[in-house]
Amino acid sequence: MTPYTKLLLCPVAGIILALGACASTPPAPTNPAQALEERRLQSERLIAKAVEYTANGQIDDAINLYKQAVSLYPQDAFAWYNLGVLCSRQKRLAESAEAWNMAATLDAKDPRAHFALGLQVQELGWLPDAADFYTRALERDPNYLPALKKSVEVDQLRDSYSDVTLERIRRALLQETDPKWGEYLHRMQLKTQERVARTGGNTGR
Repeated sequence: MTPYTKLLLCPVAGIILALGACASTPPAPTNPAQALEERRLQSERLIAKAVEYTANGQIDDAINLYKQAVSLYPQDAFAWYNLGVLCSRQKRLAESAEAWNMAATLDAKDPRAHFALGLQVQELGWLPDAADFYTRALERDPNYLPALKKSVEVDQLRDSYSDVTLERIRRALLQETDPKWGEYLHRMQLKTQERVARTGGNTGR
């Protein structure tokens, strides 16, 4: 069991308690579809207020509103993602992991939740898990620049260079405009080409 797996198995008491306690009671529905739509609209109003609170720096209040929103309408990937971002800011890592996993499950095309999970576990020093999450993000969008750059960085930290690393560097260089990152990627390109050539891989030369 990896450290990240242990993190996910930790009780997410804050989320569980908030979701149970903060849910508003919608008006008596005439049918299930109307009830669902009413909950969705209530959730949207809470999300709008949470965005406002976030802009004003009221992070705890925004977190509580996002929890109410996903309690009413759990299908909203945007709300789960933002909840994860705010919980991460507060160092509530188990809650942010839970929220981002929900966001990734609900939106199969958006790479951001897996990328955010990668950043979080990389900061904890769990490099294999970080590499896995960046790969998952890039499976959703092969040109997602933040994941391309961080995956290269993790490969360097792990001293693990491959054809995949080289391809990601090339994709990143086609998009990168930051001179510092551009210089870093060019250095990694030369180093990766040398390592891959040494092992008989394809450097694309």
